[in-house]
Amino acid sequence: MAQIFKNEYRSPRSPFVSLAIPKQGIGAWAGHVNATADIDDLGLRAAARAGGGRITLPNGVRLATPGEAGAKNVIFVSQWDNYPKEVTVPLTGKARGVALLMAASTNHMQSQFDNGEIVVTYADGSESKLALENPTTWWPIDQDYFIDDYPFQIPGPLPTRVNLKSGEIRESRPSKGAAVRFRAGQRRC
Repeated sequence: MAQIFKNEYRSPRSPFVSLAIPKQGIGAWAGHVNATADIDDLGLRAAARAGGGRITLPNGVRLATPGEAGAKNVIFVSQWDNYPKEVTVPLTGKARGVALLMAASTNHMQSQFDNGEIVVTYADGSESKLALENPTTWWPIDQDYFIDDYPFQIPGPLPTRVNLKSGEIRESRPSKGAAVRFRAGQRRC
């Protein structure tokens, strides 16, 4: 996970003059060209080691993640050629739900519309979909959003956040607005 802003995201790029994201995948075209973020997941790994390969969220949901240094703990998907555009993870057994620890990155111009989706395909062929739209169903890995309830609003309570560096789990207080609801296949234009 710590590798995300150490790569060079070179393709696809427009062959024409454009206002582009810097090659490290973070920053802006007008200033902040050399911006970066140090993503350090040592705290998450320590918490997972202490929990026998799991962390527990305040609502009791337990998430499996490796605690060993260097063990793979993330699946990257991207429109950049560095990573696949999609990944399939086989599931078996029965469950009442699925919980995922999301670590995502995008730029501010990609906010408040669908950036991807999680699709669960059941044994009978039916599907459930969750659109990944920030700040509604996921938040960026490198920082919290600036929220002032004027031009920068969120539609519900702040999500539970895992501080990757410290391993601390923060359950946020509800903000103005309705609760965030995860509905399969819901899209907003």
